[in-house]
Amino acid sequence: MTGYNFQQTALIGMLPVLAAKLALAPAEVGLAIAAGLIVSAATAPLMAGSMTLRRLRGTLIAMLLSSLALAALLLSPRPVGIAFAILLAIRCVQGTAAA
Repeated sequence: MTGYNFQQTALIGMLPVLAAKLALAPAEVGLAIAAGLIVSAATAPLMAGSMTLRRLRGTLIAMLLSSLALAALLLSPRPVGIAFAILLAIRCVQGTAAA
């Protein structure tokens, strides 16, 4: 959970940079952030009793891969629509891993 908290804290400070770098409107970036939080809130009750060491490793790997995917998204130029879709997917993976 610490990794997810760090990602959330770091991401909030990066919102203006993220919007500018991906050429997205602030509302689109806000929607992507909200999507991750909604997915996390929706999947947490479903996965509440199933936390095992194996699932914890999978969660940590998903968090690491989503962080790397976000870095790759920022470093390589994409059309706005594709960048928004990729950002939404990354945030949904992060939300699921946080649950």
